[in-house]
Amino acid sequence: METPNAENKPSMSLPRFLLALIIRPKAAFTQLDQTGKPHFLWPALVMLAVVWLAPIVTLPITQREAVEGYDSIMEQTSSQFTEEQRAVLEQQREFSTNPVFLVAATGILETISWPILWLSAAGLLYLLSLAFGGQARFGSIFSMTVWASAAAILSKIFLVIGTLARGATGQPGLSYLLKADVLSEITPLTAGLAPILSRITLFEIWYLILIFVGVLVCAKVTRVKSLIITILYWILSLIPPVAMASASVALSQSFMG
Repeated sequence: METPNAENKPSMSLPRFLLALIIRPKAAFTQLDQTGKPHFLWPALVMLAVVWLAPIVTLPITQREAVEGYDSIMEQTSSQFTEEQRAVLEQQREFSTNPVFLVAATGILETISWPILWLSAAGLLYLLSLAFGGQARFGSIFSMTVWASAAAILSKIFLVIGTLARGATGQPGLSYLLKADVLSEITPLTAGLAPILSRITLFEIWYLILIFVGVLVCAKVTRVKSLIITILYWILSLIPPVAMASASVALSQSFMG
């Protein structure tokens, strides 16, 4: 009699797969590695819906905060700007607080950035896996990476709920520790720390656990190697946002003199 193997076992349905992603991620990623099902388009479409619905739902709050932010800048720097610079700021204020801009800017930016993030994350994990002697297929690593973003989807949903409950934009993770009361308190160093602290959340821990298990299954490496790959991936993934945040503040302060 033929012994049943993993390939002969019936595939989990989408609801069962989602449950397994929470309580049995190894089983979920084993199926994903062997069959490619459920397709990665499922979480991609959900993420697309969330990144557009979030700014629409929180629009009254973000618009109010944008207006208050520009008014605060004008008050703090009124003596430093010439009339021409103030006129430019007024134009920026009118444009940047427009409801259509606030929704479209966030939606379009994230619609473009998430596929890039998934591809770059999968590419980095794939290369790291090969460097540590893994036998990964890029397709499996990519699907696993997209499905692991289920943690980010839930994080965004809870952040929206928190924003609506508080009536103010929620600060993810521990980034609230660096909140500056005045513009002069923001430095390139604190701006660079913000992306790191913002990712210290339970959802980020869950995401890294999913990455760890996904690499373990899809790259077929040992637990120690998978842990090292996950840690290296997390550290390297922090470099771009930290560098961009620090550079943005440095350029802004040089403009203001």
